[in-house]
Amino acid sequence: TQAKALDLQTVGEDDAFTPKSKKNEFLNIEPHFGTRFWCHSIKKETMNIWEKAALPSLPPPSSLLQLPPVNPFIPKVFDLKPLPADDSNHPLLNCSMKLCISVGKRKAWFPATVTKYNGLNNEILLSYEDEDEKWHKVDVLPSDWVGMTVAPNFESTLDNKAIKYKVVALALQGEGAVLKYGDESDFDVEDGAQFPAIPPAQSESRLPQLICNTQALKLWHLQDRKFHRPIAELRLRMTCADANKTPLESACADLFVTLFGDTITETTYLASVCELGSSI
Repeated sequence: TQAKALDLQTVGEDDAFTPKSKKNEFLNIEPHFGTRFWCHSIKKETMNIWEKAALPSLPPPSSLLQLPPVNPFIPKVFDLKPLPADDSNHPLLNCSMKLCISVGKRKAWFPATVTKYNGLNNEILLSYEDEDEKWHKVDVLPSDWVGMTVAPNFESTLDNKAIKYKVVALALQGEGAVLKYGDESDFDVEDGAQFPAIPPAQSESRLPQLICNTQALKLWHLQDRKFHRPIAELRLRMTCADANKTPLESACADLFVTLFGDTITETTYLASVCELGSSI
């Protein structure tokens, strides 16, 4: 059934809220459950205080409410260090292609994969099916690649037009080299007639480099080529000869780790907001 509209009676501003018999003339009854209630108007002075409190403003110095501290872990510089000129990015990098190479008096097509680009000499390093590697000069200048789209069946030349090539497959964003040699298929692999191509070995420039090795610090560096994000991992080891000498000292060492973790909770929280994790 439709709810019956309530004819509410309101107590005046000067009348206090009270359910005593003196104020029963202002009694209201809720129609569904019979709940008794009274309506009391809020004084204008109180409304003014509430409206003023609702305005945006900083808390006074005497207040216990304060703005959170500035998070020192929020990054401000997003520039990435450029890749080395002799091992930089290129539209053909990690592509699988076929090359038309002269063998004696005839020409034959050879599959290969682009594994490296030298920006200083405008050359690409090709890894062939027999695991042989060779540098080739790219005829297209670096500035001419701007606005050019590389897709399967893209054709161009190498070594001053001595070699013609055609792109067979492209690497997905963030993925490594596409090793697509010949007409291999999953059926050949399942039948044992053919195995997938073996990825070429990584060059030394693509492996972590030891840039500092002392008694206090051992630091490795590897530039991220997949996600293009600066990622660091720091591990500290504190050695205490007597940490496990007796059960009491072992318990004290565990207690120290717990207390230390509790002490740095505020700092580690600010770091976790920036997706920086830590553990002790």
